[in-house]
Amino acid sequence: KELTELDLPNLSEVGNGVLAFNEKLSKLNAPLLEEVGDSFLYKNKKLSKLNAPALEKVGIGFLRNNEELTELDLPNLKKVCFDFLYKNEKLSKLNAPALEIVGIGFLHNNKELTELDLPNLEEARDSFLYKNEKLSKLNAPALEKVGIGFLYNNKELTELDLPNLKEAGIRFLSFNEKLSKLNAPALEKVGEDFLYYNKKLSKLNAPALIGLKMRLQNRILKEDLNTPDSGLLNTLKGKSQSEEKQRVSKSQTTEKRNLLKSVFRLFNRSGR
Repeated sequence: KELTELDLPNLSEVGNGVLAFNEKLSKLNAPLLEEVGDSFLYKNKKLSKLNAPALEKVGIGFLRNNEELTELDLPNLKKVCFDFLYKNEKLSKLNAPALEIVGIGFLHNNKELTELDLPNLEEARDSFLYKNEKLSKLNAPALEKVGIGFLYNNKELTELDLPNLKEAGIRFLSFNEKLSKLNAPALEKVGEDFLYYNKKLSKLNAPALIGLKMRLQNRILKEDLNTPDSGLLNTLKGKSQSEEKQRVSKSQTTEKRNLLKSVFRLFNRSGR
């Protein structure tokens, strides 16, 4: 409980729970650290500086409930597990340009984070961004697959551009009050209610999305269906309308053929 600073210049790997519940630890220097286990830094209430530039892989709950941490620079981090950043209420900057895969609950309840740049992120599992009240910008151009509840209750996010996203889980976007535009031109597969109570969403570009099955009971989606420039009409109703037209057309053609066959039969009989 009395440890305030820790310098580990040669440490390269640590197991589970090595630095947990150190109430006075404020600085940690581990320049060669590459991999850590679960709950590495848990409830270190005074931690304000972390130097771990070589870190590549972390376990569950890497940083949870660290009340003083304001900035985090992890330039070589590639993979994180569950609850990577959870309730770090003063965290305002995160640098992780090499990050490729993140587990469930990547960013939860981080009240000061305003921007997030993840240029190499390819896969994000459930609850990627959850209740980050000031987050207004997200850059993830390489993202291809996301799990359930990708963006939930991020009140300041207004636009989202995901040019390579192909697959999204249930309630992909839900309760994002200011989100008005979504660009996802490669999106092919989504879970149920993939857009849920985003009250200002008016433009959706997802031309590759087909075969969507969704309950359309929530108000905003019904409004969006009538937005001519949003692409949402074709997205949500396109295939179902097209299939219905094809079915009706096919049925009508079959009926006409059967009618013609009947006429020919009658004509042939009368000719005899």
